[in-house]
Amino acid sequence: MKIEKEKDSIKKIFYRSDGVMIDYIKEYNKKGGLIKEIFYRRDCDSVDYIIKYSTAGKEKDIFNPRGQLIKSIYYKEDGQTEYLIHEYNPETGNKIKSTRFFWEGKPINDTMEYSQIGEKKVKEIQRDQNGNKIKEIYYYFDGQPIEQIIEYNPHTGKAIKDTYYDRDGQTVFMVKEYDPNNGELIKYTHYRADGTTY
Repeated sequence: MKIEKEKDSIKKIFYRSDGVMIDYIKEYNKKGGLIKEIFYRRDCDSVDYIIKYSTAGKEKDIFNPRGQLIKSIYYKEDGQTEYLIHEYNPETGNKIKSTRFFWEGKPINDTMEYSQIGEKKVKEIQRDQNGNKIKEIYYYFDGQPIEQIIEYNPHTGKAIKDTYYDRDGQTVFMVKEYDPNNGELIKYTHYRADGTTY
C-alpha cells in the first residue's frame, strides 16, 4: 500500500501481489471520510468501476475494458438501495436509458430511453408502486413533443387507451380504446385538424 497526500484528499493505493499493478485506490477527505474508490480490472491496467460517496448516498460508475463509461448507479444514504441507474453508449458517451426506482427501492418507478443523437428522450415507461406498467410515452425522434401515449390496466397489463398526437405534441389525431380485461379494440376515433371526428 502507498499513501499519497493531496491538497484536499488522501489516497491509499493498494497493489496486487506483484507489487506493481494497482488493484484499487481509496480516496479520503481531510476528515478521514471515504469519498471515492477506484477498482482496476484484473487482466489489464484499466478502470473497472468507480464508487463516489457523499452524504446523500453513493454513486457507482462502471466502465468497459476500453475505459468507456457504460453505467452509473446511484444509491440512497444506506449505500445499498438503488434509486437511479443511467446506461450509456460507450462509443458516444450519450445516455441511452435511465431507470428510476420508488424511494423504497424496487420495484421500478419509471424507465426512460434516449436517442443516440444528443440524449433526446424517445420513450418513457411509468409504473405503479407494485411495478405494474401504467403508461408508455413515446416522443418524436428529436425528443420533442409527445408522439403517442399508451395507457395500461395495471392489473391485467392490457392496453386500455392509445392516443396519437400531431407533430405539435398537443393536437390529438387518433384515439384507440381497448377492453381493459382482454385488450380487444372497442373504439377507434380519428380527428380532423379542426377537432371534429370521422
